[in-house]
Amino acid sequence: MNVNNKIIVIIIAFILLFTINLTLNNSHASLNTLNALYNVPITIINSQNISTPNPYQQQITLNESEFKGFIVYNGDFANFEFSYSNGTIIPAWIQQNNSGNLIIWLKLHSINASSSIIIYLDIFSLNDNLLSNLGNIGIGEAPGLSEVYGEYDNGNYVFSIYINGNTPLSDFSIAPNFKLSRTANGYLNLTGISAWSGNGDIPFYYNKTSLPPYYDYIAEGYGKWWLSDMKGLTDLYGQLYSPDNISGDTDIISLIQTGGSQYTDAIGVEGIPGAIKGENATSYIYYAFGIDLFSDGGFHQSIDNQGIAGGNWVYASITYIAGASNFTAYESSSSGSYSFSYYNPILKNGVNLYLGIIGSETAPPQTPLISYLAHAWYQWLYVRCISPDNTMPNIIFGKIHLISVQNPGNENLEFNAQDFSFIINPLLIIYLIIFIFLFFIIFMAVVIIKRGYK
Repeated sequence: MNVNNKIIVIIIAFILLFTINLTLNNSHASLNTLNALYNVPITIINSQNISTPNPYQQQITLNESEFKGFIVYNGDFANFEFSYSNGTIIPAWIQQNNSGNLIIWLKLHSINASSSIIIYLDIFSLNDNLLSNLGNIGIGEAPGLSEVYGEYDNGNYVFSIYINGNTPLSDFSIAPNFKLSRTANGYLNLTGISAWSGNGDIPFYYNKTSLPPYYDYIAEGYGKWWLSDMKGLTDLYGQLYSPDNISGDTDIISLIQTGGSQYTDAIGVEGIPGAIKGENATSYIYYAFGIDLFSDGGFHQSIDNQGIAGGNWVYASITYIAGASNFTAYESSSSGSYSFSYYNPILKNGVNLYLGIIGSETAPPQTPLISYLAHAWYQWLYVRCISPDNTMPNIIFGKIHLISVQNPGNENLEFNAQDFSFIINPLLIIYLIIFIFLFFIIFMAVVIIKRGYK
């Protein structure tokens, strides 16, 4: 083989080695995703005429039955995560598993108005657990979903403000008459009595992070009112209280503006579980969901009470739209749900928002002091960013693609020839062009030198 032929072989080998990748259609790869076996392209469409916030939280519903045999999730194990087209991992937080539908929040960059992006669901081996108790950014879950409370909770990476039972208690401002601690199973535990003698108070708020009031948010929380044991106690009429049915009145979620001793403005969603005897001692009074408000220090309690709060775990949310003259609230539990819109601007422009809890004592005068206590547990609280009309971009799932031929473990691989394509790396093309150009210069120089010797 002469020199010229050798050079041609080297060039061809270079091209084959560095510029052609046998891979899947719509595939992507980085150091973070090279071990994935499959991916699913997900198109997120922002149909609004304004861009989404930057960053913002996008909800994804992952139906386990649609990915049967591919994904595994059981609270302590998850073999999937999400990434951008360049392979950058997207922080993701599993909020709940609703009968096989995984409700997942992703922290995404802004999507321009009337445009879309493609992200990927990356699926790994059935033996690869991507949940991590070492602060994993990629895939995490609500603290109550794992066997050990908060073991795989990465909510701090996903939401604008995030609180769980593992949040240092020193990160909270706590009212003097209230106590914030942790239960044996890891929940935040609130007890106390309002210092305002029925006029309400701010038991606690997270003081490490505040939010500008000119953006739009939804504050969400998951908690419960744990009940005082009133067994054997009677009211002023000699009637026995039903056991385990009295608790102080606190909010599940609140947005708070505080200006030190000058004023406090806040909006919150409240409720009292259980029931107590009424004044006629023949019927129960059931306490319901409702709205609590602070306005320049004045307290307005139990507005528009509806439904039965109950003593089970409660989901609650407050939707705040900057500059709007109203806010909306929602609560739901196994006892029912509640939705209300309050038309009165409470929160001030130019004053930052905090995440916390409004609390008070609201039991009638005839009840013993024990019922005045605020008793509440909190699994998590967070704030996420939304667009002004609270419209979530649309989601379209693509097909599952095989992206790796490494040993898949127990998976049944199905190869489809139409899924394969040749993808040329643009950067390597540039390198190739430079290489060929330099080679040509050297080659011509050698030819000229040889002719000169002749």
